[in-house]
Amino acid sequence: MPQKKRVTHQQKGDSTDAIQIPQLLVISARLHSIMSTAREDANHCFVCGPNNPIGLKLTFSLDGDECVSEFTPDAVHCGYEGVTHGGIIFSTLDDVMANWLYLRGHKAVTGRCDLRYKAALPTGVPVHLRSWCVKQRRNVATMAAEMRRQDSGDLVAECEANFMILSD
Repeated sequence: MPQKKRVTHQQKGDSTDAIQIPQLLVISARLHSIMSTAREDANHCFVCGPNNPIGLKLTFSLDGDECVSEFTPDAVHCGYEGVTHGGIIFSTLDDVMANWLYLRGHKAVTGRCDLRYKAALPTGVPVHLRSWCVKQRRNVATMAAEMRRQDSGDLVAECEANFMILSD
């Protein structure tokens, strides 16, 4: 059975850490070039920037048709005591959608986002983030994403957003 492609965007010191390639997988030169830059244009991003001292430092990877990441909110990410702030949840979902596009060679910004919170997320509970493209026309991509608890699989939040793709 063929292996799924798995391309990883990580913020490590060595750009060779940024790509995990199964032995028989060949990726395009353009994608390799994009991956080896390790997001030099977003080093201070709150969600994924490695140089943001108060950032979340999430890493993103492509897994088939999805972009995925994991996150465990800390006590400093709460709104009410012990409950993850909704803005942190939104930020991680926004970034997993933006990185779906970025890891495919497109810089994009959020145009609108419809977010539905389904359950409170206690701090300290690991979650899985995933995003996918619903449709793409010219310079607008409609994306969807969800956050699920890793322990139970329960849905924490889901969203759909339009991203404006910036010209190269």
